Amino acid sequence: MEKWPLVLNAIVIGMAIAMQPIVNNQLKNYVQHPLQAALLSFSTGTVLLALLCAGMYFFGNVPLPEIASLQKGPWWIWLGGTLGVFFITASICLVTPLGPTTMLMCFIVGQLTASVIIEHFGLLNIPVHPLSGQRVFAVLLMIVAIMLITRRS
Repeated sequence: MEKWPLVLNAIVIGMAIAMQPIVNNQLKNYVQHPLQAALLSFSTGTVLLALLCAGMYFFGNVPLPEIASLQKGPWWIWLGGTLGVFFITASICLVTPLGPTTMLMCFIVGQLTASVIIEHFGLLNIPVHPLSGQRVFAVLLMIVAIMLITRRS
């Protein structure tokens, strides 16, 4: 399968993610607290997801998940939303003092670091991709990029 359409799709989604902290930070200016802004952000997303899932159920013949099936999963499958709270709230708080570019670069370095560790050990049921010098070098290049972006001219 050709991966370039997926890569381009991921880039476009990344562009949307770059806008999210800025939009949520502006929302915070009207509600006066980052947690309230995060709650409103999650609420609008939840409404959209509920509408999409209802449409898939009624018009796409996608069945509802079965409770028995959900109970078979590991405990940590329920942490996704919780982790999202940390991301959304941190991005609301950090986008102004760091700027969107530095903040997102720091998030990306954190994501890459965690990802190479998760893949190296096959954590969370992810296939193993051993740590290599090339992967370590890529993460180090991202750290250098942060240093260059934050360096005063």
